[in-house]
Amino acid sequence: MPHNGLVRLLYEAMDDPQLWNPFLVRFADIVRADTAGLLTQSKKGDWARILAAVGIDSESRKSYEEDFVSRNPSLKRLNICGSC
Repeated sequence: MPHNGLVRLLYEAMDDPQLWNPFLVRFADIVRADTAGLLTQSKKGDWARILAAVGIDSESRKSYEEDFVSRNPSLKRLNICGSC
């Protein structure tokens, strides 16, 4: 399998948060993306926190966490955000 190293890095990052950025860099490269991120979000969609990100400046991270999370279209599809 060509991406065994990525899977291994994912499992290692679960125990060592400093490995999230190297994982995201490799993941973004594989999927040919300029950015990648890992976030946690409430089911209601009223808050989110970016745990790690690459290719995303701090102002954009702040804007997402403070405002754009409530506009996340995936919440509407999942029907878990009644006010979205």
